Amino acid sequence: MILMLDDHTRAHLARAIDSHRHWCRVNALTVPPLFHQMSVALAASGVQPRPADAPPLPASDYRVVAFTYDDAAAVLSVSPRSIRRLVAVGQLPAISIGGSKRITRDALADYLKGKNDDSNDAA
Repeated sequence: MILMLDDHTRAHLARAIDSHRHWCRVNALTVPPLFHQMSVALAASGVQPRPADAPPLPASDYRVVAFTYDDAAAVLSVSPRSIRRLVAVGQLPAISIGGSKRITRDALADYLKGKNDDSNDAA
């Protein structure tokens, strides 16, 4: 597909793509691989977008590494309020990413492993 854009529109599109890629990384979401290709195409057409932090991974290699409280609640099948309580009492560590609290995949796995060990000790 060939798309003819004026310089102003091309620059705006490049900034929008880079902004969305940044938002995805901050929120631990998958950056669509097509966005990298679009940035390269825009750069080749005369607009220099902000360079990528790292080359994109193949789509099959993307993994969520940190969850929002709502997403962590869905993973554990509990309410977001339960997640906030676990974080508040220190049973589930949370990290700050871009001013937002996130729970890493490893923290969830460690929490579940600890719960599994507790139930084995009680038996």
